[in-house]
Amino acid sequence: MFDFKIFRKENNMTQKSAAEYFGCTQAFISGIETGKEKIPDAFISKIKADEGFKEKGFIFEKEEMERVCPKCSEKDIEIRVLKEQIKELRAEMYERLIYEHEIHLGKKDKAV
Repeated sequence: MFDFKIFRKENNMTQKSAAEYFGCTQAFISGIETGKEKIPDAFISKIKADEGFKEKGFIFEKEEMERVCPKCSEKDIEIRVLKEQIKELRAEMYERLIYEHEIHLGKKDKAV
């Protein structure tokens, strides 16, 4: 599984700059991030081929982890999956903290 929004933010990209890089529209990028659009395999290939990117958008699930690490025990796989999920939650919490801080400083309006 790949979380495009995490990848984009970890690489300091806006939806517009991501759209320019991948040769699509900003609306398509938005659709990917909201789950309305599937991430094209060509995007994943392009990301993996470009050594300048951080690939933090990849979130492993149990089945994927078993494929990546066939010799790992069931417990090792569960621990790795949990670690990936914790990373994802930490990133979401950090984004929320920054957003709330900006509201507190008056840099952003509070969402309704």
